[in-house]
Amino acid sequence: MKISKIIIAAVAGIFAVSLSPVFGEAKDNVQTEYSSDCKALAAYYDPEIMAKTMANPAEFMKLFVEMNKPETMQAFMECSSNPEQWNVWVANYSNPTKWMNSMVPFMNPATYMNWMAASMNPQMYQPFFAYMNPAFYSQWMAASMNPEFYGSMFKMMYPNAYTKAFESFYQFPVVAQANAE
Repeated sequence: MKISKIIIAAVAGIFAVSLSPVFGEAKDNVQTEYSSDCKALAAYYDPEIMAKTMANPAEFMKLFVEMNKPETMQAFMECSSNPEQWNVWVANYSNPTKWMNSMVPFMNPATYMNWMAASMNPQMYQPFFAYMNPAFYSQWMAASMNPEFYGSMFKMMYPNAYTKAFESFYQFPVVAQANAE
């Protein structure tokens, strides 16, 4: 019971700090411009790049560690709130050519040989040393206390952030014809 009160107080404190004028106005001036960090996440939303990364054990382990950093999670939240990025994701995952090309590295027997030999390569374990570093975990604590970290998550709750997506939706011929009638 006492822990739940502490958690509620912490969430309320973070919310109050995010509304504070010290960290910026919390009115209708929500930033709807998006950063270009989405291109850095191409390995996560492009099946071809992900397949090439998975085919190389050392590169996959670096990507695995990178995925667990708060900057990457913040970039994911930023990109997921970007309506223009949704079209890129849908185009990548609904393109049969991309899926066929992403299967090519797994048809190569060298991919499986690389993964079998990876356990004997000391460089394969190098990225995991990041998890033994206390600074790796302290960056998560610092990120959780920074109101900017939650900005992308709260941006999704702002209705005007979706106007670009809705405007492009109304430009489709079928919808435009239905609206004209």
